[in-house]
Amino acid sequence: MRTLLLSLLFIFIIIGCGQPEPEAYPEWYTNPPKTTTSTLYSIAIDTNETTAKHSAELVLRSELLKGVQKDFTSKNHPINQLYTKKDLPELKKALKYHAARLRFEDTTIEEVALKPEDETGSNTANNDEDAPKITTMVLISVDSETLFKSTKKTLNAKITLFQQRLSISQQQSALHAYMVLKEIQNQKTSIVFHAELLRILDPSFSNKKYFKFLYEMDSLYEILKKEINLSIISDANAISFVKPIKKALKAQGLQVSSMKMNAPRSYKLLLTSAVKNDTLYGFKVQRIQITSRLQKKSKQEVAKNVTVFEGKSRYDAKDARKHALEQYKTQIKQQGIFTILGISSTIKGN
Repeated sequence: MRTLLLSLLFIFIIIGCGQPEPEAYPEWYTNPPKTTTSTLYSIAIDTNETTAKHSAELVLRSELLKGVQKDFTSKNHPINQLYTKKDLPELKKALKYHAARLRFEDTTIEEVALKPEDETGSNTANNDEDAPKITTMVLISVDSETLFKSTKKTLNAKITLFQQRLSISQQQSALHAYMVLKEIQNQKTSIVFHAELLRILDPSFSNKKYFKFLYEMDSLYEILKKEINLSIISDANAISFVKPIKKALKAQGLQVSSMKMNAPRSYKLLLTSAVKNDTLYGFKVQRIQITSRLQKKSKQEVAKNVTVFEGKSRYDAKDARKHALEQYKTQIKQQGIFTILGISSTIKGN
């Protein structure tokens, strides 16, 4: 019996020695499938299947970002008509922001495998014994056509909405149009990123119409920025509110001057106020109602808004006014100067 057992053990050893050693990493990990026009692939390794999937999506976003930026150095790239070399660092920073927020509607995990022990037997990301173990490898796929369609649909809807809003605003005043153009300026890098993403996903797709839209909007924006001039007139109680309004308008690229209204597109901003002093629980309270009226040269009113601010102080009404003024400045930052002055688009979705 003992002889039989020894014989079987010997046979198992021989069989075991004759088996090929398993690869350290699977083929799909060391040599992942190449991305095609219909499918995007990405691999990653992390602590578990879920985190590895998220890591693979991060890698895919990074690869798509590289593709978007790849041809920017070419003199013939349309980006050079929108940005100068000095602008490129900020542009790349903004594109990175948009890439990080790219969402994949349907990510499929194609393969999963456990990471083999390395030569030292360590399975951690570093020598820290408390560090989470990096154990799981994944291969994911994303449907390129689905991503292309959803990106194109969203981008086209955004362009259409801006065009509708600009058409409406131009009928109201140059300032209303400028407000929309300013928003387009703020969205420019997003449009560039997604327009280039469409080209990456489908090399046969022409994204020239998106760049043409941006060229036209840039040109109109620069014209209005030079032509629009505002002068501000206020009553005695509202005079302290003039300075933050001027500062906010200039920050939007507009000219604010007390000169005669001789600019091609001149506007007068009239500020009137109503003040009410009160006492509440030992505090001095001052409520200031500011009415702003924006008029053309012809005195036609193009915008009007009424805002109320309240300041409290334990000392006097003057100190309470300071607090009311700070509240006004805060609201300008939160809502924007155009909203404070009643300049807005009436179309839904703005």
